Amino acid sequence: LVLGARGSGEPTEERHGLGLTVATAVATIGERLTGRDLAVSGLEYPAEPIATLVDSPQTYLDGIERGVDRAVEQLARRAELCPAEASVLVGFSQGAMVMHRAVDRLAAEAPDVLDRVAGVLLIADGDRFPTEEIAHYGSAESRVGHVGVGHIVSAGQAGGAIPAALHGRVVSVCDAGDPVCDPRSVSLDAYERHTGYKVGHREARDAAEHVAALAAEFVAAAA
Repeated sequence: LVLGARGSGEPTEERHGLGLTVATAVATIGERLTGRDLAVSGLEYPAEPIATLVDSPQTYLDGIERGVDRAVEQLARRAELCPAEASVLVGFSQGAMVMHRAVDRLAAEAPDVLDRVAGVLLIADGDRFPTEEIAHYGSAESRVGHVGVGHIVSAGQAGGAIPAALHGRVVSVCDAGDPVCDPRSVSLDAYERHTGYKVGHREARDAAEHVAALAAEFVAAAA
């Protein structure tokens, strides 16, 4: 199963609920896992527009938590129905925050479900928390302290260090100047940087290929 979470304001109708950025990454993952039975699902959650964060911050943050709830529920349900199935999680922007917090929740509440996660791809993660256990792509610095905007607007809820069970299986993409994942160095072309991880972004593609390789290794080891 590849479970994808779209970014802020992206409609559920776009790319089967994945949004363009996540759909691009999922297509790359699919190319590298040719011949495998690959189910793809877009996570149903509000994905409130970024303007909501300004006008009604709690509504925006509540939407993220609803996404976390649904991701955890969906993964737990799939683990029951298909106990041998591995999962790959992909999220962009707000969707990456959802996936980041979802693995934190699984580590605390359902470690057996977390054990079935073969790889995680976080694109422009608002909860970005650089550590050496994460593979980093993009031009943003990966030193501790260069955290995402979620640690500013929702410090008590933001995802932290990746759970030990996922060390080596999480890949993060962030470009310097992206206002969501690298707010310490916001640039004049911040919007373009944040929305530029789609077709043609070499490092985003490399990151997706990395996650596909992790998934292939995981499945082979479990066989």
